[in-house]
This record gives sequence, C-alpha cells and structure tokens, in this order.
Amino acid sequence: MVQHNNFQVSTHLVIGVTGHRNLHDDEIESLQDKTRRFFQDLQLRYPDLPICLLSSLAAGSDQLVTEVALAMGIKVIAPLPMAQEQYLVDFENSESREIFLRQCQQVELLTIPLHQGSLLDATKRPGPERDLQYAQAGIFVSSHCHILLALWDGKESELLGGTAQVVNFHLRGSMPGPIDRQRAALGLLSMDDDTLVYHITANRQNQELAAIPESSRWLTSNQGMVSQPTMPQTFDFMFRRHAAFNRDWHHYENIIAKQPLDNAADVECPIHGLFRVADCLANIYQKRISYVLKITFLLAVFLGAAFLIFADMDAQNEL
Repeated sequence: MVQHNNFQVSTHLVIGVTGHRNLHDDEIESLQDKTRRFFQDLQLRYPDLPICLLSSLAAGSDQLVTEVALAMGIKVIAPLPMAQEQYLVDFENSESREIFLRQCQQVELLTIPLHQGSLLDATKRPGPERDLQYAQAGIFVSSHCHILLALWDGKESELLGGTAQVVNFHLRGSMPGPIDRQRAALGLLSMDDDTLVYHITANRQNQELAAIPESSRWLTSNQGMVSQPTMPQTFDFMFRRHAAFNRDWHHYENIIAKQPLDNAADVECPIHGLFRVADCLANIYQKRISYVLKITFLLAVFLGAAFLIFADMDAQNEL
C-alpha cells in the first residue's frame, strides 16, 4: 500500500479469532482449509478491503488461524492477556510454545492492561485473576473486530473467557462474573444491537467426531442467537461501502496528501488521519456536486431561453 506522512492508504476489515485450545487432531487439516476458504471468500468479495487478524496466539485455534493468515500475507495483531514470559507458562507442550515464540516474531504485539483491581502477582498463578486477564483479551478482540471467527463446538461453557463466553459476549454484550458490557458499547460495526460471528464447528480432542455436524454458519443477535447460511445483507452492504471508501482514498491519495496538516496529530494518530481523509473526500465530492448543480442550472436556463425564442419565432410565423 502507498503511504503518505507515515499513514497507510487503506483501512482494514478486522477479523477476531476465538476457539478451543484442544482441537481434535483429525480435524486440523479440515479446519485449516475452512479457515483459508473463509479468508479467500472475504478477499474475493472485498478486494479493496485488506484483512487484519486479531489473535491472542493461544494454543489451538488462535495459532491455527494465525498460521493460515500469515501464510496468506494477512496482517496479524496479537493482543496478549499478559507479558510473553508469563503467558508462556500456560502452553502445555513444547510444540505450541515454539509456535507461539515464532509467531511473536511475525506479528504486531500488544499486552492487555491489568483489569482494574487485579494484582500483578495474582495473575502469575492459576486462579480467578489470571482467568480474568484471559477474559479481558477475549473482550478486546470482540470489541475491536468487524467479524468474530469462532472455531467452536457450539456448546455453552462456564469457563470465564472461554470460547462460548466470548461468542456470547460478542453477540449479546455480557459475560458472567465480574465483567459486563453495556449495549451502547457494542463492537465497532454494531447495528441495532447486532454483531457478526462466523462459526466453524470444531470438536475438542476428547469428543467423538460424529458428535457435531460438520458445518459453518453466520451468527447474529436479535433478541437471541440467529443462525444464517450466508452473510446478512446489511453487513455485506456495510463492508462494500467500507471498500468503496478505500477505493476513493486510493484514487484521490495525491490530492489528499497535498492538503495542509492542521497539527501533528494528523500524522501521529491514525484516527485523526482517518478524519482528515474523510474530510478531504467530503470536500472533493461537495465540489463535484456543486459543479454538477451549476451545470444543471445553466442547462435549465439555456433550455428556458431556447423555449422562449422558439415560442417567439412561432408567434411571428403565425403573423
């Protein structure tokens, strides 16, 4: 992507991931294929809307989806629930630890702050406060993504910050225990209390493969979980408008780059930069509309004058 003033000329379609850590070994290749096709479908639908993945790099689903995304050249941001060395303790085998350390070198890392009232020492050992940090990471991913990708068996769970609770939080805006979110603070693309999940069914290692039907579906919330075989049109329309914004930005990037900066925040803060781009595009289209209206007015005047001349000539011929 072209960059001006250290600001990339595009916005992203942000995909968050949540899922089981103990995926069934016999399903790994199938889940990789389904995840790859999910990303490919989005890329085909919205070629002007690059994808960014939010993944906490946990063993199992997070690492699987991250691996697919990196292989496809997709940008990955990793919100970790705690510092790397502290987080690494929960990886049960050397393979998942090696994958985590390798992926940390390939992604953009950020660490989730401690939950208000939690003590750092308490999060270093198993217990409620450590679980709370995992829940915080799940909430961060949910609240900052346009689509939540869930590799999940579809079953409810009491595990704080587990896949079922993150999906429930994303769709309904609440999580059991000390964490809650008001409807007014739903995700970035909230519409009528409606958010979007793409559910790929995934068995746990200790489950029989036949116990869950093999399928993928879109989930939304409308006073309850709603399953749909295809992406809802309202979201598709929004993402297409999002892609159109990127196309306009790219088309007029040279004009936008020449606009004077109001202050240093336009360069340093991406949000200020996006407001600047939107304002420049609004001015460009305002001028175009003004120009079209002027031409329309002049044509109307010309047609009116032509009609009067024609009427006058017709009257003279009758004489």
